[in-house]
Amino acid sequence: MRPERLDPRRAAELVVADVEGVREPGPVVGVLLGEIMQSKLPMPRIERAIGRGGTSSLAIASAAGAALPLCACGVIPFLVTFLSLGIPLAPVLAFTAASPIMDPADMVLTLEVLGWRFALVTLGAALALGFGPGGLYLWMRRLGWVEATPRLRAV
Repeated sequence: MRPERLDPRRAAELVVADVEGVREPGPVVGVLLGEIMQSKLPMPRIERAIGRGGTSSLAIASAAGAALPLCACGVIPFLVTFLSLGIPLAPVLAFTAASPIMDPADMVLTLEVLGWRFALVTLGAALALGFGPGGLYLWMRRLGWVEATPRLRAV
C-alpha cells in the first residue's frame, strides 16, 4: 500500500534510527530518498517503463542505478521501497547491483583522469554487472527454481 503523502515524522524517526551507530551518510540519504519515492513516485509511469520485469526492464534499472550516486549501504532502502511498491524483483536486483558500481561523479572523475575509453568501459561494466543478477533471477524463475517476486509490506 502506497502512502498518500510523505510523513515527515516517520522519515525523521527512520533517519534518527539509521544514524545511530552509522558514520556514513549513504544510508541516511537512501532512507530519505526512499521515503520521498514512496510518497511521490508516479507508479503508473514506473509500471509502464518496467513492465512485468522482463529483460528490457533490466537495462532501464541498471541505467537508473548507475545514474544515482548511492553507495552499497544507501541502495538498501531503495531495494526495500521498490519491493514494497510491488516492482518486480529482477529490475530491483539490477538496480541494486549497478548503483554502487558507478555514479555520475565516478564517471566524470574516470573521464578526466583515465580518458573517455576507460570511462565508457567502466560504464559498460556497471551496466553489465547490474544486468547480471536480474538476468540470473529471470533465468532461475523460468526454470522454476525460484518463486515469484516477494511482496514486502510498508512498515
